[in-house]
Amino acid sequence: MRIQSLISIALMALAVTCGAAAQEQATLVPPVRPFRLPPRIGVFAEAQISLQQALSMALANNKDIQASRIDRDEADYNLIGAQGLFDPLASATGQWQKQIIPVASSLGGSATGAVLTKIWQTDPAVSGSLPWFGGTYRTDFNSQRTFTNNTFATLNPQFPSSLNFQYVQPLWRGLRYDSNRHSIDVARKNRSLTAEQFRQRVMSVVQQIEQAYWELVYTYNNLQVQLEAVGIARQQDESNRRQEQQGLQAAIDVVAAQTQLANFELNAYSAQAALTRAENTLKTLMLTDRTSPMWTSALIPMTPDTAAVPVIPLADAVAEALASRPETAEIQISGEINQSDTRFLREQTKPQVDLVGSYTRAGLAGSQVIQTVNPFTSSFGLNPSVCS
Repeated sequence: MRIQSLISIALMALAVTCGAAAQEQATLVPPVRPFRLPPRIGVFAEAQISLQQALSMALANNKDIQASRIDRDEADYNLIGAQGLFDPLASATGQWQKQIIPVASSLGGSATGAVLTKIWQTDPAVSGSLPWFGGTYRTDFNSQRTFTNNTFATLNPQFPSSLNFQYVQPLWRGLRYDSNRHSIDVARKNRSLTAEQFRQRVMSVVQQIEQAYWELVYTYNNLQVQLEAVGIARQQDESNRRQEQQGLQAAIDVVAAQTQLANFELNAYSAQAALTRAENTLKTLMLTDRTSPMWTSALIPMTPDTAAVPVIPLADAVAEALASRPETAEIQISGEINQSDTRFLREQTKPQVDLVGSYTRAGLAGSQVIQTVNPFTSSFGLNPSVCS
């Protein structure tokens, strides 16, 4: 009887111990939690996009490329303006003048004590510079209409005119290189320089777009991998729970699976945030602003990443870079501009020696004045017949 009592007590103690262990294991194993990625703020649709579409949109909407286009157009206009220095310049001046000159002598030409003169003058001219040897020219036609009450005038009104030609040829300073030719050379080189800068900016934008696009492809695939990892970890957790309930595994194994599942879920959240950053980077490069309809769409990359990468020897890559990179061309063009400036400044140190040639033809026309009164005696108020 005593042995049976001891066995019963041992069985009861074992049952109590097993119940306490099962209760402790139940407290160690956390409950199953549902997993779902939260919706992204500001994303309401999906848009499929290829690499070629992204490049086209970036080249059309990028602000830096638009600014580079404006700089290139400005350089073209500056070259046109510099070449316009050799265009003929037509000008004209005109004036009207009225003079009343008091006279105190009978020989002044007026018996009233004042001589009135009215002058209408026009002077059209054509001037310019020659693109050879720094010469300049000017021709003008000066014409007047003059009315006067001077008693000595034989033509009234009279029309004096003159045709003038002038040519100035530098013999030393400015003969081989002058300011006009220097301006054209610098403007032409600046146009080439802005063209290379535009090409460099396009290459930079293309590189940024390609890098951002493939970064989006990576983050998109990485999110899919993390979600698959969460699914596999959840299956492992469910399997461990069943085995723990059947007594095949310890509760600590279930807790370890739960910890691994939580890490995978955290990686999925981080992958979603990285995907959003990659999308925003690509949208910033290829869209005009945040009002674009595609800004609120999730970008789905469609270009496959299975293209073969060409293998180029290092020596060939270096030679092609030195021959094609815009930075090399920019340095070369900047050096040519400095050489043009040096040549022009050296030319300005020479003495100024010019050959000036001019030719003038003058003419005079008008209405002849019939002298009925002697202008020498009219101012004295004497009759010519009496004086005779």
